[in-house]
Amino acid sequence: MVFSSPPGRARLAAPVLMALIALAALTAAAAPALAEGPRAAAAGLPPAAAAEHRPPVAYTAPTDGAAGIRPDVTLIIGFDRQDPLFPRFRQQLEAGRFSVLLDGAPLEARYDAETARITAEHALLPRYTAHRVELRLKAALHNPRTPAGEAFTYAFGFTTGSDLHEPTHAAVDTLSPVGRAGEQAASISVRTWDDYGLPAEGALLSVALEERGARAPGSASAQGGPFSSTATVQVADTEAEEVAVTLRVTGPYADGRDDHAFTADVRFLPGTPASATIRATSGTLTPGEAARLEAALTDRYGNPTPGVTVRFASSNATARFDPGEAQTDTAGVAVTSVTATSGTVDLTLSGEGFRLGPESLTGRVSLAVEAPRAVTTKHLRLQGVTRGWVHWPNVYDVVARFEAAPGPVVLQQLSVTSNACWGIYGPDDALVLSGCLSTAYQSVPSIPLVRGTLPAAGTYTLRIHWGGQYGNVYDLDLAYPSY
Repeated sequence: MVFSSPPGRARLAAPVLMALIALAALTAAAAPALAEGPRAAAAGLPPAAAAEHRPPVAYTAPTDGAAGIRPDVTLIIGFDRQDPLFPRFRQQLEAGRFSVLLDGAPLEARYDAETARITAEHALLPRYTAHRVELRLKAALHNPRTPAGEAFTYAFGFTTGSDLHEPTHAAVDTLSPVGRAGEQAASISVRTWDDYGLPAEGALLSVALEERGARAPGSASAQGGPFSSTATVQVADTEAEEVAVTLRVTGPYADGRDDHAFTADVRFLPGTPASATIRATSGTLTPGEAARLEAALTDRYGNPTPGVTVRFASSNATARFDPGEAQTDTAGVAVTSVTATSGTVDLTLSGEGFRLGPESLTGRVSLAVEAPRAVTTKHLRLQGVTRGWVHWPNVYDVVARFEAAPGPVVLQQLSVTSNACWGIYGPDDALVLSGCLSTAYQSVPSIPLVRGTLPAAGTYTLRIHWGGQYGNVYDLDLAYPSY
Protein backbone atom coordinates (compact mmCIF):
# COMPACT_ATOMS: atom_id res chain seq x y z
CA MET A 1 0.00 0.00 0.00
CA VAL A 2 1.37 3.36 -0.96
CA PHE A 3 0.65 6.47 1.02
CA SER A 4 0.99 9.85 -0.58
CA SER A 5 0.34 13.36 0.60
CA PRO A 6 -1.98 15.64 -1.11
CA PRO A 7 -0.41 17.71 -3.85
CA GLY A 8 -0.95 20.98 -1.92
CA ARG A 9 0.96 19.77 1.16
CA ALA A 10 3.94 18.61 -0.93
CA ARG A 11 4.30 22.00 -2.46
CA LEU A 12 4.26 23.61 1.08
CA ALA A 13 6.82 21.22 2.68
CA ALA A 14 9.58 21.84 0.16
CA PRO A 15 10.11 25.53 0.95
CA VAL A 16 10.03 24.87 4.70
CA LEU A 17 12.65 22.15 4.44
CA MET A 18 14.97 24.38 2.45
CA ALA A 19 14.67 27.11 5.14
CA LEU A 20 15.57 24.72 7.94
CA ILE A 21 18.64 23.48 6.02
CA ALA A 22 19.84 27.06 5.54
CA LEU A 23 19.35 27.90 9.23
CA ALA A 24 21.33 24.82 10.34
CA ALA A 25 24.21 25.78 8.08
CA LEU A 26 24.24 29.29 9.54
CA THR A 27 24.32 27.93 13.07
CA ALA A 28 27.15 25.52 12.29
CA ALA A 29 29.29 28.35 10.96
CA ALA A 30 29.01 30.40 14.17
CA ALA A 31 32.34 30.74 16.22
CA PRO A 32 32.56 29.64 19.90
CA ALA A 33 31.01 32.29 22.13
CA LEU A 34 33.27 34.52 24.44
CA ALA A 35 31.63 35.97 27.55
CA GLU A 36 33.39 39.06 29.05
CA GLY A 37 32.42 39.97 32.62
CA PRO A 38 29.01 39.54 34.18
CA ARG A 39 27.26 40.39 30.90
CA ALA A 40 28.86 37.57 28.98
CA ALA A 41 27.19 36.62 25.68
CA ALA A 42 27.76 34.01 22.98
CA ALA A 43 29.44 35.59 19.99
CA GLY A 44 27.77 35.19 16.63
CA LEU A 45 24.33 34.45 18.07
CA PRO A 46 21.25 36.64 17.97
CA PRO A 47 20.50 38.34 21.32
CA ALA A 48 17.85 35.82 22.27
CA ALA A 49 20.19 32.88 21.59
CA ALA A 50 23.12 34.58 23.35
CA ALA A 51 21.01 35.02 26.49
CA GLU A 52 20.35 31.30 26.52
CA HIS A 53 24.10 30.60 26.39
CA ARG A 54 25.15 33.09 29.12
CA PRO A 55 26.88 31.30 32.03
CA PRO A 56 24.87 32.15 35.20
CA VAL A 57 27.87 33.57 37.14
CA ALA A 58 26.77 35.41 40.30
CA TYR A 59 30.17 36.59 41.63
CA THR A 60 33.91 36.15 41.40
CA ALA A 61 36.76 36.52 43.82
CA PRO A 62 38.60 38.66 43.19
CA THR A 63 36.00 40.90 41.64
CA ASP A 64 36.57 42.03 38.09
CA GLY A 65 39.04 44.94 37.98
CA ALA A 66 40.13 44.61 41.61
CA ALA A 67 43.63 45.84 42.59
CA GLY A 68 45.96 45.11 45.49
CA ILE A 69 45.08 41.42 45.54
CA ARG A 70 47.19 38.95 47.52
CA PRO A 71 49.46 36.91 45.24
CA ASP A 72 48.27 33.67 46.86
CA VAL A 73 44.58 34.44 46.37
CA THR A 74 42.24 31.50 45.79
CA LEU A 75 40.19 32.07 42.62
CA ILE A 76 36.44 31.61 43.09
CA ILE A 77 33.62 31.63 40.54
CA GLY A 78 30.17 31.41 42.09
CA PHE A 79 26.93 30.55 40.22
CA ASP A 80 23.37 31.70 40.77
CA ARG A 81 21.28 28.60 41.28
CA GLN A 82 18.12 30.70 41.01
CA ASP A 83 19.03 31.77 37.49
CA PRO A 84 16.75 30.06 34.93
CA LEU A 85 19.82 29.16 32.88
CA PHE A 86 21.61 27.37 35.73
CA PRO A 87 20.05 23.94 35.01
CA ARG A 88 21.50 24.05 31.50
CA PHE A 89 25.08 24.26 32.95
CA ARG A 90 24.72 22.21 36.13
CA GLN A 91 25.32 18.83 34.48
CA GLN A 92 28.56 20.04 32.88
CA LEU A 93 29.76 21.61 36.17
CA GLU A 94 29.02 18.53 38.27
CA ALA A 95 30.68 16.32 35.67
CA GLY A 96 33.79 18.50 35.71
CA ARG A 97 33.49 19.35 32.03
CA PHE A 98 34.91 22.84 32.40
CA SER A 99 38.34 24.48 32.60
CA VAL A 100 39.78 27.53 34.36
CA LEU A 101 42.74 29.33 32.81
CA LEU A 102 44.98 31.97 34.43
CA ASP A 103 46.77 34.09 31.87
CA GLY A 104 46.10 31.30 29.35
CA ALA A 105 47.52 28.49 31.48
CA PRO A 106 45.10 25.86 32.84
CA LEU A 107 44.65 25.56 36.59
CA GLU A 108 43.56 22.73 38.82
CA ALA A 109 39.94 23.58 39.60
CA ARG A 110 37.00 21.88 41.27
CA TYR A 111 33.28 22.49 41.52
CA ASP A 112 31.37 22.23 44.82
CA ALA A 113 27.71 21.40 44.16
CA GLU A 114 26.69 22.36 47.70
CA THR A 115 27.93 25.94 47.36
CA ALA A 116 27.62 26.09 43.56
CA ARG A 117 31.07 27.51 43.06
CA ILE A 118 34.37 26.71 41.39
CA THR A 119 37.66 27.17 43.23
CA ALA A 120 41.06 27.16 41.56
CA GLU A 121 44.56 27.18 43.07
CA HIS A 122 47.73 28.50 41.51
CA ALA A 123 51.36 29.23 42.31
CA LEU A 124 52.35 32.48 44.03
CA LEU A 125 51.78 35.34 41.60
CA PRO A 126 54.28 38.11 40.89
CA ARG A 127 53.84 41.40 42.81
CA TYR A 128 52.00 44.33 41.23
CA THR A 129 51.00 42.53 37.98
CA ALA A 130 47.74 42.26 36.02
CA HIS A 131 46.14 38.83 35.49
CA ARG A 132 43.22 37.37 33.47
CA VAL A 133 41.02 34.44 34.48
CA GLU A 134 38.86 32.51 31.98
CA LEU A 135 36.15 29.94 32.64
CA ARG A 136 35.34 27.67 29.73
CA LEU A 137 32.34 25.30 29.76
CA LYS A 138 29.53 24.05 27.49
CA ALA A 139 25.83 24.37 28.21
CA ALA A 140 23.84 21.13 28.05
CA LEU A 141 21.23 22.45 25.59
CA HIS A 142 19.00 20.22 23.55
CA ASN A 143 18.61 22.95 21.02
CA PRO A 144 19.31 22.85 17.28
CA ARG A 145 20.98 26.26 17.61
CA THR A 146 23.71 24.82 19.90
CA PRO A 147 26.39 23.10 17.80
CA ALA A 148 28.00 20.02 19.29
CA GLY A 149 31.21 20.78 21.29
CA GLU A 150 30.62 24.54 21.48
CA ALA A 151 32.28 26.14 24.62
CA PHE A 152 31.34 29.36 26.35
CA THR A 153 33.86 31.56 28.20
CA TYR A 154 33.45 33.88 31.19
CA ALA A 155 36.44 36.13 31.92
CA PHE A 156 37.50 38.61 34.64
CA GLY A 157 40.76 40.33 35.63
CA PHE A 158 42.61 41.69 38.68
CA THR A 159 45.97 43.14 39.74
CA THR A 160 48.12 41.85 42.59
CA GLY A 161 49.55 43.98 45.38
CA SER A 162 52.81 43.55 47.23
CA ASP A 163 54.63 40.32 47.79
CA LEU A 164 53.68 38.48 50.95
CA HIS A 165 55.56 39.94 53.97
CA GLU A 166 57.10 42.65 51.82
CA PRO A 167 57.85 45.81 53.87
CA THR A 168 55.70 48.14 51.80
CA HIS A 169 54.41 49.97 54.89
CA ALA A 170 56.24 51.21 57.98
CA ALA A 171 55.57 53.33 61.05
CA VAL A 172 57.61 54.60 63.98
CA ASP A 173 56.51 54.68 67.61
CA THR A 174 58.67 56.55 70.12
CA LEU A 175 58.49 54.32 73.16
CA SER A 176 60.75 56.31 75.50
CA PRO A 177 61.75 59.73 74.16
CA VAL A 178 63.70 60.72 77.29
CA GLY A 179 66.86 59.04 78.51
CA ARG A 180 69.55 59.78 81.09
CA ALA A 181 73.14 60.41 80.13
CA GLY A 182 75.17 57.25 80.61
CA GLU A 183 72.37 55.53 82.52
CA GLN A 184 69.22 55.04 80.46
CA ALA A 185 68.76 54.81 76.69
CA ALA A 186 65.93 56.37 74.71
CA SER A 187 63.88 53.82 72.73
CA ILE A 188 62.26 54.06 69.28
CA SER A 189 60.18 51.24 67.79
CA VAL A 190 59.79 50.55 64.05
CA ARG A 191 56.94 48.43 62.62
CA THR A 192 56.67 47.12 59.03
CA TRP A 193 53.93 45.24 57.19
CA ASP A 194 52.82 44.35 53.66
CA ASP A 195 49.76 45.48 51.68
CA TYR A 196 47.61 42.93 53.49
CA GLY A 197 48.56 43.73 57.08
CA LEU A 198 50.93 40.79 57.44
CA PRO A 199 54.18 41.40 59.38
CA ALA A 200 57.01 42.17 56.99
CA GLU A 201 60.28 40.32 56.70
CA GLY A 202 63.68 41.00 55.17
CA ALA A 203 63.89 44.74 55.88
CA LEU A 204 67.12 46.58 56.66
CA LEU A 205 67.22 49.42 59.20
CA SER A 206 69.85 52.17 59.21
CA VAL A 207 70.12 54.91 61.86
CA ALA A 208 71.66 58.39 61.63
CA LEU A 209 72.05 60.74 64.63
CA GLU A 210 72.34 64.52 64.79
CA GLU A 211 73.55 65.76 68.19
CA ARG A 212 72.38 69.21 69.23
CA GLY A 213 74.74 69.64 72.16
CA ALA A 214 78.24 71.07 71.90
CA ARG A 215 80.04 69.84 75.01
CA ALA A 216 80.92 66.31 73.84
CA PRO A 217 80.50 65.76 70.07
CA GLY A 218 80.08 62.13 69.05
CA SER A 219 78.75 61.05 72.43
CA ALA A 220 75.48 59.55 71.08
CA SER A 221 75.21 56.08 69.56
CA ALA A 222 72.59 53.69 68.15
CA GLN A 223 72.55 50.34 66.36
CA GLY A 224 70.66 49.34 63.19
CA GLY A 225 70.68 46.17 61.04
CA PRO A 226 68.36 43.53 59.54
CA PHE A 227 65.05 42.91 61.26
CA SER A 228 61.65 41.27 60.79
CA SER A 229 58.32 42.92 61.50
CA THR A 230 59.46 45.13 64.39
CA ALA A 231 62.71 46.55 65.69
CA THR A 232 63.55 48.62 68.76
CA VAL A 233 66.34 51.14 68.38
CA GLN A 234 68.21 51.99 71.58
CA VAL A 235 69.79 55.45 71.45
CA ALA A 236 72.44 56.02 74.13
CA ASP A 237 74.30 59.22 75.01
CA THR A 238 76.74 60.41 77.64
CA GLU A 239 75.91 64.10 77.14
CA ALA A 240 72.76 65.78 78.39
CA GLU A 241 71.35 67.06 75.09
CA GLU A 242 68.73 66.63 72.39
CA VAL A 243 69.37 64.20 69.53
CA ALA A 244 67.57 64.09 66.16
CA VAL A 245 67.25 60.47 65.00
CA THR A 246 66.73 59.58 61.32
CA LEU A 247 65.59 56.02 60.60
CA ARG A 248 65.64 54.51 57.10
CA VAL A 249 63.92 51.23 56.25
CA THR A 250 64.78 49.50 52.95
CA GLY A 251 63.31 46.30 51.51
CA PRO A 252 64.52 43.64 49.07
CA TYR A 253 63.18 45.33 45.90
CA ALA A 254 64.80 48.19 44.04
CA ASP A 255 61.68 49.97 42.82
CA GLY A 256 61.43 52.15 45.95
CA ARG A 257 58.11 50.79 47.19
CA ASP A 258 59.84 49.40 50.29
CA ASP A 259 61.89 52.49 51.19
CA HIS A 260 60.76 54.56 54.17
CA ALA A 261 62.40 57.37 56.16
CA PHE A 262 61.38 58.72 59.57
CA THR A 263 62.72 61.25 62.05
CA ALA A 264 62.23 61.40 65.81
CA ASP A 265 63.64 63.62 68.55
CA VAL A 266 64.90 62.22 71.84
CA ARG A 267 66.27 64.06 74.86
CA PHE A 268 68.85 63.08 77.46
CA LEU A 269 68.77 64.40 81.01
CA PRO A 270 71.84 64.52 83.25
CA GLY A 271 72.60 61.39 85.22
CA THR A 272 72.79 60.97 88.97
CA PRO A 273 75.20 63.38 90.72
CA ALA A 274 78.57 61.69 91.07
CA SER A 275 80.90 64.52 92.10
CA ALA A 276 80.88 68.13 93.21
CA THR A 277 83.23 71.09 93.21
CA ILE A 278 83.10 73.21 96.37
CA ARG A 279 83.73 76.93 96.32
CA ALA A 280 83.95 78.99 99.53
CA THR A 281 84.63 82.63 100.32
CA SER A 282 87.62 81.52 102.39
CA GLY A 283 89.40 78.37 103.40
CA THR A 284 89.33 79.47 107.03
CA LEU A 285 86.26 80.19 109.09
CA THR A 286 86.17 82.85 111.73
CA PRO A 287 84.37 81.30 114.70
CA GLY A 288 80.71 82.20 114.59
CA GLU A 289 80.98 83.97 111.26
CA ALA A 290 79.01 82.65 108.28
CA ALA A 291 80.90 81.67 105.13
CA ARG A 292 79.21 81.24 101.74
CA LEU A 293 79.48 77.78 100.17
CA GLU A 294 78.74 76.82 96.58
CA ALA A 295 78.51 73.18 95.49
CA ALA A 296 78.58 72.56 91.71
CA LEU A 297 77.25 69.02 91.11
CA THR A 298 77.92 66.93 87.98
CA ASP A 299 77.18 63.38 86.90
CA ARG A 300 79.94 60.90 86.07
CA TYR A 301 80.26 62.31 82.54
CA GLY A 302 80.61 65.92 83.67
CA ASN A 303 77.04 67.04 82.93
CA PRO A 304 75.75 69.68 85.38
CA THR A 305 72.76 68.40 87.34
CA PRO A 306 70.09 71.11 87.67
CA GLY A 307 66.96 70.79 89.78
CA VAL A 308 68.54 68.43 92.36
CA THR A 309 67.83 68.88 96.07
CA VAL A 310 71.09 68.76 98.06
CA ARG A 311 71.38 68.25 101.82
CA PHE A 312 74.52 69.62 103.52
CA ALA A 313 76.11 67.88 106.49
CA SER A 314 79.41 67.75 108.41
CA SER A 315 80.98 65.57 111.05
CA ASN A 316 81.82 68.77 112.97
CA ALA A 317 79.17 69.04 115.67
CA THR A 318 79.51 72.84 115.82
CA ALA A 319 78.83 73.29 112.09
CA ARG A 320 75.55 74.84 111.10
CA PHE A 321 74.26 75.20 107.50
CA ASP A 322 71.70 77.76 106.46
CA PRO A 323 69.76 76.53 104.60
CA GLY A 324 70.30 72.89 105.48
CA GLU A 325 69.24 71.84 101.97
CA ALA A 326 69.09 73.70 98.69
CA GLN A 327 68.15 72.99 95.08
CA THR A 328 70.70 73.27 92.30
CA ASP A 329 70.16 75.98 89.69
CA THR A 330 70.35 75.58 85.91
CA ALA A 331 74.14 75.29 86.17
CA GLY A 332 73.89 72.54 88.81
CA VAL A 333 75.01 74.83 91.68
CA ALA A 334 73.51 74.70 95.19
CA VAL A 335 74.30 77.55 97.65
CA THR A 336 74.32 77.65 101.45
CA SER A 337 76.24 79.30 104.31
CA VAL A 338 78.12 77.59 107.13
CA THR A 339 79.18 78.62 110.63
CA ALA A 340 81.28 76.77 113.21
CA THR A 341 83.01 77.63 116.44
CA SER A 342 85.92 75.21 116.42
CA GLY A 343 87.64 72.37 114.63
CA THR A 344 87.49 71.62 110.92
CA VAL A 345 84.34 71.54 108.83
CA ASP A 346 84.28 68.65 106.37
CA LEU A 347 81.37 68.28 103.94
CA THR A 348 78.96 65.57 102.87
CA LEU A 349 76.34 66.20 100.16
CA SER A 350 73.39 63.87 99.76
CA GLY A 351 70.08 63.66 97.95
CA GLU A 352 67.81 61.23 96.18
CA GLY A 353 69.95 58.40 94.87
CA PHE A 354 73.36 59.84 95.79
CA ARG A 355 75.73 60.59 98.65
CA LEU A 356 78.95 62.49 98.03
CA GLY A 357 81.57 62.27 100.74
CA PRO A 358 84.97 64.00 100.82
CA GLU A 359 86.35 61.48 98.29
CA SER A 360 83.84 62.72 95.69
CA LEU A 361 84.48 66.43 96.28
CA THR A 362 87.05 68.80 94.85
CA GLY A 363 87.91 72.39 95.66
CA ARG A 364 87.34 73.55 99.26
CA VAL A 365 86.58 70.10 100.61
CA SER A 366 87.10 71.24 104.24
CA LEU A 367 87.20 74.52 106.15
CA ALA A 368 89.37 75.16 109.21
CA VAL A 369 87.91 77.18 112.07
CA GLU A 370 90.34 79.86 113.25
CA ALA A 371 91.13 79.78 116.98
CA PRO A 372 91.11 83.01 119.07
CA ARG A 373 94.52 84.65 119.20
CA ALA A 374 94.28 86.37 122.60
CA VAL A 375 92.13 87.55 125.48
CA THR A 376 91.63 91.31 125.56
CA THR A 377 90.84 93.18 128.78
CA LYS A 378 89.35 96.64 128.72
CA HIS A 379 89.43 98.80 131.86
CA LEU A 380 86.42 101.08 131.96
CA ARG A 381 86.17 104.03 134.38
CA LEU A 382 82.74 105.46 133.94
CA GLN A 383 80.98 108.41 135.46
CA GLY A 384 77.22 108.52 135.76
CA VAL A 385 75.17 111.01 133.78
CA THR A 386 72.99 113.56 135.58
CA ARG A 387 69.40 112.35 135.56
CA GLY A 388 68.12 113.72 138.85
CA TRP A 389 67.08 111.63 141.78
CA VAL A 390 64.64 109.46 139.87
CA HIS A 391 65.55 106.06 138.34
CA TRP A 392 64.83 106.44 134.62
CA PRO A 393 63.63 103.16 133.17
CA ASN A 394 64.83 101.85 129.76
CA VAL A 395 67.45 104.55 129.33
CA TYR A 396 70.75 102.89 128.41
CA ASP A 397 73.93 104.63 127.35
CA VAL A 398 76.50 102.96 125.12
CA VAL A 399 79.73 102.92 127.05
CA ALA A 400 81.85 100.53 124.97
CA ARG A 401 82.01 98.66 121.62
CA PHE A 402 84.43 95.81 121.06
CA GLU A 403 85.31 93.20 118.40
CA ALA A 404 85.28 89.74 119.90
CA ALA A 405 85.62 86.13 118.92
CA PRO A 406 83.32 83.42 120.24
CA GLY A 407 84.21 82.31 123.75
CA PRO A 408 84.03 83.19 127.43
CA VAL A 409 83.52 86.77 128.58
CA VAL A 410 84.04 88.17 132.09
CA LEU A 411 82.80 91.46 133.52
CA GLN A 412 84.54 92.41 136.78
CA GLN A 413 83.33 95.20 139.09
CA LEU A 414 86.26 97.03 140.71
CA SER A 415 84.52 99.93 142.51
CA VAL A 416 81.02 101.34 142.42
CA THR A 417 79.56 104.37 144.21
CA SER A 418 75.97 103.76 143.12
CA ASN A 419 73.75 101.09 141.62
CA ALA A 420 73.43 100.61 137.84
CA CYS A 421 72.28 97.91 135.41
CA TRP A 422 74.10 96.81 132.25
CA GLY A 423 73.76 94.59 129.18
CA ILE A 424 76.00 93.20 126.44
CA TYR A 425 74.35 93.12 122.98
CA GLY A 426 75.45 90.99 120.08
CA PRO A 427 76.07 91.83 116.37
CA ASP A 428 72.37 91.45 115.66
CA ASP A 429 71.56 93.77 118.62
CA ALA A 430 70.14 90.90 120.64
CA LEU A 431 70.85 90.83 124.38
CA VAL A 432 73.54 88.27 125.20
CA LEU A 433 74.36 88.96 128.89
CA SER A 434 72.95 91.30 131.53
CA GLY A 435 73.26 92.19 135.24
CA CYS A 436 73.45 95.04 137.74
CA LEU A 437 76.32 96.89 139.47
CA SER A 438 75.82 97.19 143.21
CA THR A 439 77.29 99.33 145.98
CA ALA A 440 77.59 96.17 147.95
CA TYR A 441 80.91 95.66 146.19
CA GLN A 442 82.14 99.22 146.77
CA SER A 443 85.96 99.33 147.08
CA VAL A 444 86.16 95.54 146.86
CA PRO A 445 88.66 94.83 144.03
CA SER A 446 88.71 92.03 141.47
CA ILE A 447 85.46 90.35 142.36
CA PRO A 448 83.95 88.62 139.24
CA LEU A 449 80.46 89.83 138.72
CA VAL A 450 79.37 87.87 135.63
CA ARG A 451 80.78 85.11 133.51
CA GLY A 452 79.21 84.27 130.16
CA THR A 453 79.86 83.19 126.58
CA LEU A 454 79.88 85.16 123.39
CA PRO A 455 78.27 82.87 120.78
CA ALA A 456 79.77 84.26 117.58
CA ALA A 457 82.42 86.55 116.24
CA GLY A 458 81.41 90.15 115.66
CA THR A 459 80.96 93.60 117.14
CA TYR A 460 79.45 93.69 120.66
CA THR A 461 78.09 96.65 122.60
CA LEU A 462 78.15 97.29 126.38
CA ARG A 463 75.29 99.47 127.57
CA ILE A 464 74.59 100.78 131.10
CA HIS A 465 71.34 101.97 132.66
CA TRP A 466 72.41 104.49 135.28
CA GLY A 467 70.98 104.85 138.74
CA GLY A 468 71.63 107.52 141.41
CA GLN A 469 72.85 110.99 140.52
CA TYR A 470 75.60 112.71 138.62
CA GLY A 471 79.07 112.13 139.92
CA ASN A 472 78.85 108.45 140.67
CA VAL A 473 81.94 106.54 139.54
CA TYR A 474 82.16 102.93 138.18
CA ASP A 475 85.40 101.02 137.67
CA LEU A 476 85.02 97.87 135.52
CA ASP A 477 87.25 95.34 133.77
CA LEU A 478 85.81 93.66 130.60
CA ALA A 479 87.71 90.57 129.38
CA TYR A 480 86.78 88.83 126.08
CA PRO A 481 88.41 86.66 123.38
CA SER A 482 89.87 88.35 120.30
CA TYR A 483 91.93 87.54 117.24
